[in-house]
Amino acid sequence: MLLLEFESFRPSFNLALEETLLNTLPPASPGLFILWQNDPAIIVGRHQDARAETAEVALRRLNIPVYRRISGGGAVYHDHGTLNYSFIRGGGGFPDFRSALEPVRSALAELGIDARIGGRNDLEADGLKIGGAASAVRGDKVLLHGCLLWDVDPERLAALLTPSPAKTNKRRAASVASRVGSLKNFRPALALEDLKIALTRRCSRGVGEISPEATEAARKLEKSRYLSSAWNWRPSKRGQIRKISAFPWGITEIAWSLRNGKITNPAISGDFFSRRDIGELELALTGRRPTELPELLARLPLGEFFDGCDPVAAAAFIAGDEEP
Repeated sequence: MLLLEFESFRPSFNLALEETLLNTLPPASPGLFILWQNDPAIIVGRHQDARAETAEVALRRLNIPVYRRISGGGAVYHDHGTLNYSFIRGGGGFPDFRSALEPVRSALAELGIDARIGGRNDLEADGLKIGGAASAVRGDKVLLHGCLLWDVDPERLAALLTPSPAKTNKRRAASVASRVGSLKNFRPALALEDLKIALTRRCSRGVGEISPEATEAARKLEKSRYLSSAWNWRPSKRGQIRKISAFPWGITEIAWSLRNGKITNPAISGDFFSRRDIGELELALTGRRPTELPELLARLPLGEFFDGCDPVAAAAFIAGDEEP
């Protein structure tokens, strides 16, 4: 993979540039490994309800913006104490987080940090989360990106994020702050440049460049998508029927209303990963009677909407027959 390092600290532009590089990756490319940092911001997963995942009063007080990325997973806090990395490659296939994160784990081991890959997509050390990853697919091209908590303030992070009770109850943790740690907790003298060098050595071969055309396309995408409140916040949909549950494949929430006995305005959110636009599933539910759902869901590729799911359990949850 060829190394790129973004010069910008502007979250909206960096997200746009990352997506542009994914969209325009040439078929013969060896792939890209990107290192980048953001000014303070909350980055929510593609399927999340931003208002439910963030503390709006604290965001306003601290002037922290919220942006939505194109990958699934949960909300994260970025600042200059966080180092972000991205793998972009062709060849198809949904990424396996364990194998994709192995070179990152190896780089940390080289620095004397004994990290392990835990949960769906986390990097942990001594029981604390020190990083995570998320992914998105565009045709036969794959983006897997994540962040490493180099030197962050866990109390500030906890003040800005309000994760679903389904997630905190599942992990039996009192707060966000109690679950995360910085790399500098384990190596106080660790310099950011040393972290970059170790990652570069393990994850890339050679150096790439960003074309002026890609930069201009990213500026346009930044304006149309990442600076749009419609994309970043999206109107919250709260229907007459609402349920949420924690599954091995991620927190999943569904809400809808009924009109004349038929489903209207269905909304599916959560920190799950998806290989297919969740809007297709919402559209399939629209206009259906709840009694029709078991037969409908049996025909749909639920494993593409909720990657790694048990289709029977996912169908039971949506149809209303899930265990409490």
